[in-house]
Amino acid sequence: MIIALVIGVGFSGAAAYFGNRYLWLCAILTFFAGVAGNQFQSYWASKVKQPPPNVDDVFSNNNIRNLVCQAMISSVERVTEPLRERHGNVTDLFRRAGHLLGDHFKKDGDLPGGPLSELQEVNIPAVLGKYAHGRQNVLSSDEAWPAFIAITPGLEDLTETERADLAAALSENFGEALWNLAKHDNAAGGEAFAGIQLLSHAQLTAKVDSLRKITPPAAFDKLHTIPPPPQGFIGRVDELEELRNHAGQGGAVISGLKGMGGIGKTALALVLAREWAARFPDAGLLVDGQGLKRDAAPTGAALLAQIILSFHPETGNLPEDEASLRGLYLNVLHGKKALILLDNARDAAQARALLPPDGCALIVTSRANFMVDGCSPYAVGKLKDAEASDLLRNAYPELGEVEVAELVRLCAGLPLALRLAAAHLKLDAGDRGGVADVAAYLKKLGRGRLAYLDAGATDAGEITISETLSLSVDFLTGYQQAAWKNLSIFSVDFDVLAAQKIVGASEEMLASFLRRSLLEPVGTDRYKLHDLAAAYARSCLNGEELDNLTIAHARHYTEVGKDAERWYLEKGNMLTGLALFDRERAQIEAAWIALDMRRDEATAELMMDLVHSISYCSNVRFHARQRIVWLESQLRAARRIGHRGEEGAAVGNLGNAYADLGDARKAIEYYEAHFEIARETENRCAEANALGNLGTAYKNLGDARKAIVYHEQSLLLFREIGDRRAEGRSLGNLGNAYRNLGDIWKALEYYEGRLTIAREVGDRREEGGALGCLGAAHSTLDDERTAIEYHEEHLVIAREIGDKNGQGAALGNLGLAYIKLGEIQKSIGYCEDYLIIAREIGDRHGEGCALGKLGLAHARLGASSIAIEYYDEHLVISREIGDRIGEGGALWNSANEFYKMGERKEAVRRAKKALEIYEAIEAPETAQMCKVLANWK
Repeated sequence: MIIALVIGVGFSGAAAYFGNRYLWLCAILTFFAGVAGNQFQSYWASKVKQPPPNVDDVFSNNNIRNLVCQAMISSVERVTEPLRERHGNVTDLFRRAGHLLGDHFKKDGDLPGGPLSELQEVNIPAVLGKYAHGRQNVLSSDEAWPAFIAITPGLEDLTETERADLAAALSENFGEALWNLAKHDNAAGGEAFAGIQLLSHAQLTAKVDSLRKITPPAAFDKLHTIPPPPQGFIGRVDELEELRNHAGQGGAVISGLKGMGGIGKTALALVLAREWAARFPDAGLLVDGQGLKRDAAPTGAALLAQIILSFHPETGNLPEDEASLRGLYLNVLHGKKALILLDNARDAAQARALLPPDGCALIVTSRANFMVDGCSPYAVGKLKDAEASDLLRNAYPELGEVEVAELVRLCAGLPLALRLAAAHLKLDAGDRGGVADVAAYLKKLGRGRLAYLDAGATDAGEITISETLSLSVDFLTGYQQAAWKNLSIFSVDFDVLAAQKIVGASEEMLASFLRRSLLEPVGTDRYKLHDLAAAYARSCLNGEELDNLTIAHARHYTEVGKDAERWYLEKGNMLTGLALFDRERAQIEAAWIALDMRRDEATAELMMDLVHSISYCSNVRFHARQRIVWLESQLRAARRIGHRGEEGAAVGNLGNAYADLGDARKAIEYYEAHFEIARETENRCAEANALGNLGTAYKNLGDARKAIVYHEQSLLLFREIGDRRAEGRSLGNLGNAYRNLGDIWKALEYYEGRLTIAREVGDRREEGGALGCLGAAHSTLDDERTAIEYHEEHLVIAREIGDKNGQGAALGNLGLAYIKLGEIQKSIGYCEDYLIIAREIGDRHGEGCALGKLGLAHARLGASSIAIEYYDEHLVISREIGDRIGEGGALWNSANEFYKMGERKEAVRRAKKALEIYEAIEAPETAQMCKVLANWK
């Protein structure tokens, strides 16, 4: 066409110059030829297949809008699983949302990403920009809902609960996409979507999937958490030499440091830890004793559990008593070269709990004066004047002698006060072209409380540090001052995202606080306030500010809990989720404590959300008794605001906690309450869960037929809902019930179904449970070698994921299999390990089973008296928890031993009681027992 135009212009010029009408005709024809050529070229180009565009090019700039909508549709099924228990029809809700979005996509073409005429009319960046402004990658639940509603009109009729569920899912899964979308100001315009129409469906979904994946939490070394000493640390030569000589000379190296706050205990301990690092290469763990909190400080048991999980994050429910935990702690450290630094210990009991075995070291710092394993602590004093002068001059060499002397006097030789002063002068010099206004700083520092301070007063040191802190904070901008004071909401170390989300402190702001010594680094990506700085900062907050911070803190760590849950549930990432939970557990627990203290309507919903956010992680990490305390707070909150759905979830989970403690009757009370609420609220998923839990509880009480009725109802509901994971659990439960009735082949069918689904959905815990059940069924068929293979697979998985209940069950089943094979000593070893685990986690039912199996093993050895002792212990526990099967088994097994010993009367008495129980629960062994008893009579 261009050539035709050029020729046409030439003909026109010639016609005008020569006045020739033929030349004018040629010009006109040439123009028409050019236009026709252009149309032909366009038509031909449209018929020739163009190569597919580059996916990244297509998704750049304006096409982000389509990406977000497609990401929402693709993610619908993935986000439903953790929400189902809380809101039964959430699957239908997401399906409705997906259909609405799908309709938008399909109006102008078959492929997702057509022209989307309706969506083009929405100025999405303008709407989302309002909610995403100033944020990084994440929208909160409150902000995600209006953002979503702007894109998908038609969902306004949802209930508040439905909106909350949907908004929470959006904030979890689409924050990054929404943020990117909000940054593009020219998203409107149909031409932006042309490229997407040329993409294949596979290209589109692959790109969407890559962009909507959850970013994993940053990896961190859980075994080397001791940071380096503070920058600019100098002096303390004599003290360090004394500490080296003062350390215990026995098998374990013990060193204690005492002194007032801000005196430099921690810095000295960190220098010592760095010197000893090569001697203790296996681990260097910093543990915060939080001594200033007194009664709220962590117990010795809590610190032991923290260290155990650092070495073995796969460990499940740990025992809660200190004696059991200390045994595990010593076992974990046995044979290792590990250094534990307990900073800011509360008291001797807290420090005594962490005394390590030979070959390890413990350093303890504390304001309190107590002995550690017979060693008196070293009293850390103030810096010598010469060392204090060096610290100041190291930061600002231009200081004069008189200025240095006055600063040392005012800061009273306290390292924290000196660092604050030195940091200020260094920054002030930078702002003033190299010369700090030392005189002005000294004047301000000297006219406050330091002007008339009694240096010998007990609180002189704290007043000195408060005054230097106050002066350093005064040099911040108003916004920086507020942000720094707000950091006091963190009870332990925190990361950048938490600082941004809760107090609005950017990474640059945190760096400025570090430069002023107002903040301390912890590792490479975390921070903390010195405890004196935190106390001062918190004293500057009023009640309203503290309330607002408490709520913001709880909201943020609720979202962190949800992140951990999503990783826990994602196939192959269970340990990633637990690692994130472990890292932020102290903050999550602090949020719960703060909310539980309030117990008002304003925070009731937040309390429910917090407890709900860690449903899966808490099952693995919390002891059943701690879960009960948290769930009771969730139940109180739900009843306070009349939220029946959340009340149902709480009572259902309370039933599970009591079941884990072996109290089946108490569990049934909660399950029945859960069922009633589920029916009332028409929550099909919750109803199915309640039925399944009731079935399991009645099976444990020995009523297999009643259990089957409940499990069959539960299975039907789960299949209607489409919950494959829960369907697998129901199949396993039915298998257990039929095995109790003696129908082994039917039980095997159900167990195979459970195993298939568990592997399909990637649920390792369920897979292990299914393998254990298959092993038990084969053992009933006397196929012990096959049974052992299944039980060993179960044990491997249980240890891998930290499932202590599963470990105990696998060990007990292996013990029983080896009894049948006649390998009694091997059996006893497995059964004793099972008993230890059951007692550690408070599993009374498991404890009884372990005792019963130990009785069987000793009976095979001919030690009837020992066997009877084990059986009687099993009998007591079975009666306590209402375990009819266990009670009958213990009576029958002990009756056999009494018969062998010639005590026929006692044998018959016990056998009759056992027979009554077995007849009541329709046990398959009943007929054989009648024959045996007839012979005895």
